[in-house]
Amino acid sequence: MIHQIRILPGADKNGKPENYSEIDLKSGELYTIVGNTGSGKSRLIKDLEQFVQQDSVSQRTILLDGRLPSPEERLNISRNR
Repeated sequence: MIHQIRILPGADKNGKPENYSEIDLKSGELYTIVGNTGSGKSRLIKDLEQFVQQDSVSQRTILLDGRLPSPEERLNISRNR
């Protein structure tokens, strides 16, 4: 079971560094994603679904419980969608 997901910043759609240090999402908590059209909400969700490792257009990194997910974890999450 995953207890914490950490989102490390990448770049915005203009290629500029994102303006936050990290975002921590904890198991059992409820979060909302809000913003204007085109602000990156859907991209953030896609990055979370794929456990990106600087390999998406956003260049973000997702950590699971403080560690990089293994290639098997990334593959398994895609298969079980």
